[in-house]
This record gives sequence, C-alpha cells and structure tokens, in this order.
Amino acid sequence: MKKSAYVFLLKNKDNNLLLKNIYELHSNKIDLNIEELAKISFLSKSSISRYFKKNGFDGFSEFKFLLTNEQPEEVLINNNFNLFEHQMIFKPIENTANLNQIKDFEKIHDLLLKANYNFILGAGANASVCYELKSRLDRFGYSAETNKDLHGLYARISNAKENDLLWVFSYTGETEELVKIVTLAKKRNLNIISITKKSNNTIEKLSSIKLYIDDSENLIRTLSIKSRMSMFYLISKLVLYIYSKDIKYYNQKLLDSLYK
Repeated sequence: MKKSAYVFLLKNKDNNLLLKNIYELHSNKIDLNIEELAKISFLSKSSISRYFKKNGFDGFSEFKFLLTNEQPEEVLINNNFNLFEHQMIFKPIENTANLNQIKDFEKIHDLLLKANYNFILGAGANASVCYELKSRLDRFGYSAETNKDLHGLYARISNAKENDLLWVFSYTGETEELVKIVTLAKKRNLNIISITKKSNNTIEKLSSIKLYIDDSENLIRTLSIKSRMSMFYLISKLVLYIYSKDIKYYNQKLLDSLYK
C-alpha cells in the first residue's frame, strides 16, 4: 500500500500534539513551517525530523511534501474507507454544528411563527434539500413552496408580503440567479435565511439570519456530499428545535398530515 502522510496524520493526531498542530494548520491551509511547529509543539526541529523518520518517512520534508500533494478523499478511498466516511459525512456535520448557535434557531422559529408564507430557494442539485425543507414545513402546518423554475419563483416573490420568509441554499453564496432573487426579496422586505459557507458572500450579506455549513469541498465538489450532508443536518436540527417548542401541538399536526 502506498505511503500516505494524510492517513498517518488522521490516525494519530488525537494522541500527539505535533500532529494535532499540523492537522489544524493544514486544515486551515496554512504553510507547515518546521520552526513554528517546533515552537508551538514544544519540540526541537531535530526531534520533529527524528519522529517522522521513526514512523516511516525520510523526515519532515518528505512528510510535508506528501501531505501537501495528496488529494485527501482519493487517499482515504484507497487506504481506509471508514476514515473516508468519517471525513465526508461525520466531520462536515461536526464542523457545521460548531458554526451555528442555538440562538439563531430561536430567531428562525420566531420568524416562522410570524410568516404568512415560506419560499425555498436553491439551484441545481440543491433542489433535493429545498424539497426536504418544504416537506418538513408542510408536515408542521407551515405554508411553503419551492420551484426549480427560478423565473417563476422570482415572479412569486415579486408579489410576496412583508414578513414572508425566503430560505436560500447555496454553497458559495454567489450564484448569480439566486443573488438576483435574494436582492428582490430584500427590496420586498422579506426576512431572508441563508444557508451558505462562511465567506462574507453576497447572499450572506443580504440575509436576516445566517446559517453556515462546512466549507471543505474540494475535488469531489461535483458530488457535493459534504455540503449536502451539512444542509440536511441543519434542516434536521431545525425540525427538532421547532418540534421541541410545542411537542403536543406538533404531534397533532403530524397525525393530521398522515395519508389515510
């Protein structure tokens, strides 16, 4: 099996301060400088080099070169599927959980109670997430719609009422068609809830409430697994929060919505 710096890092980082520091720097796309690593890990440069030689590398330089040039998902698929699953599913959810605070869910619940209608916006593959949220809101008795026809949704929002809610799912927060609709909603005084990566993006800046998702998509961006898992997680957490506010009431709503 080909030697992998990334697999070695993931397997050992939780029990080693040096590797933990390397993982944090690498995850934040910060260059690995041996002098800085020695300082923050309370080690000498020579002891760092010896550590990597002891663990099958030619030294720190080879480890750094391999880590910098590896594609994490490809490496994990070929070396350890369980780690691959963790990085693609569980880690993005953990990151997303850490990016959002319960007070934002409280604010969303308050806006939901006041809203006459919910418009749910997303483009391309995010349609699945939009339909998931619509289904959940429908079951709780909240009027909601989503539409793959963005021109049609633009027309509907042009006639929306103040206090209506617009939910926007966008990984980048910069999709031109979505920005156009969100800008219109802002002019119409709709409350806007954005679900994007945290990047000071255009949709985020136009929003009343901002929820954030894991932002570590890379070469498998076309699959969008990380961002999609993060979005579904936020919907699930929101649904549980709403349900917890009045369990008896929502139990009845769920019973009433069952197909008989």
